[in-house]
Amino acid sequence: MLASLALIGLLIVGFLLLQRIGAVYDDPRTRGPSPADIARGIDGSAGPDPVGEINDARRAAAGVAVLVASMDAPLMHVEIDQLRTEVQSTLGASGREAAEIAAFGQWIASQCPVEDDGITRLCGRIVYLIGAEGGPDVVAMSHAVAEAGGPVSDGQNAAIAEIRRCFGLV
Repeated sequence: MLASLALIGLLIVGFLLLQRIGAVYDDPRTRGPSPADIARGIDGSAGPDPVGEINDARRAAAGVAVLVASMDAPLMHVEIDQLRTEVQSTLGASGREAAEIAAFGQWIASQCPVEDDGITRLCGRIVYLIGAEGGPDVVAMSHAVAEAGGPVSDGQNAAIAEIRRCFGLV
């Protein structure tokens, strides 16, 4: 009887120890980026901020365009189509690649709760990755995507002015 209680006690301690070890390995702060993160263009080096993990300036530029276009209303299909077109023509992506970059732009924009802050952070990431020479393309792309949904609003114009400021184009 005593031996079986001791055995049950050891099993419980072993189970709890394994649970604790598993919790450490499941903690996102203790593991590298997943294959899905790498496919999305995130390298896992910047911690919990996905903007700081972007390693492709085209993806950040798509996020900027989505944030600008969605300032007046949720994105419409015509704006998403224009985003894909702009990614192809302005950023030189293939058709499939443009669709992936546009989808990433929508995702990263959803990770930025405040549009103005997200625009500034994404523009800063672009400058970090490729320098300020990407600014005119980001401005043109953002304006074209915003314009696809109708007349550009005052808020969108202010956001485009912020993009210009971030790239030193003022």
